[in-house]
Amino acid sequence: MTTWVPTAYRTHTLGEIQTKGSDLIGQEVTVCGFMEANRGKGAICFVDLRDGTGKTQVFLKADNIGEEDLDTVQRMTRESTLQFTGTVSQK
Repeated sequence: MTTWVPTAYRTHTLGEIQTKGSDLIGQEVTVCGFMEANRGKGAICFVDLRDGTGKTQVFLKADNIGEEDLDTVQRMTRESTLQFTGTVSQK
């Protein structure tokens, strides 16, 4: 198995978030991937993100990222490439 090395555009793969997520709770990470789905309107949004290593769900709130940025994400189309930086939490 190839060891993945952090790059300038992400600190962790989505597979790492899936497998090591409990160890990462409370830590800030930057992830990238393709948007599979986008649910929610108004003040919140859920984005299902995938890359070649796995999948994860990103939860966005207008209170945290601003209404303009949230609106931009909500208007993205399926398979858009997105990058998010945030704190890992458990469902």
